[in-house]
Amino acid sequence: EEEDNEGIDPDDELYAVKPRRARKMFAYDWASGYVSPFKPTPEDVAERMLERAAVGKKDLVIDLGSGDGVILLAAALRGAKAVGYDLDEELNRKARSRAEEKGVGDLISVSAEDILEVDVLSLASEHWSQDEGEKSKVCVVLFILPEGLVKLEAKAASWVGAGITVMTVRWKLEGSELQGLARNDGGEGFWHYCK
Repeated sequence: EEEDNEGIDPDDELYAVKPRRARKMFAYDWASGYVSPFKPTPEDVAERMLERAAVGKKDLVIDLGSGDGVILLAAALRGAKAVGYDLDEELNRKARSRAEEKGVGDLISVSAEDILEVDVLSLASEHWSQDEGEKSKVCVVLFILPEGLVKLEAKAASWVGAGITVMTVRWKLEGSELQGLARNDGGEGFWHYCK
């Protein structure tokens, strides 16, 4: 089965062809719980994602594999609360620092937790319990390799079923429950899943 490689740079270390990925990433520390190496989300992609999801002031963005906080910062600059999870403490420090520099440090929190263990439904329920009037949005963002996405497919389907928007950078979730909900942004670098 051939993969759609449109818009993907074949020299990119995260190139989506599995035999090439195996050669490039054989030394990555998978045993420590990492499901993807760090690759920054392009700022323009982060902006388009949040625009597509219509993220605003009362909303919550949960970034699983938040890296240096590009998506967190973009969400906070829109007035949303942004919560990131990344095992790399140095990247977490960088994300906090960027938020402080832009004056939105109070809207961002980051934790060094395994993204496969984050209880997204509880975070969403807690956020929604604080709503006054119209229900706010909760959006989960994932920029991780397909091998990591596979591990989150069932959870992602339950998140979407609960009314949470799920967005993936570059690769799409392949779970059958999500196929009818997947929307590609016209080759702009992300997939969008919602009811």
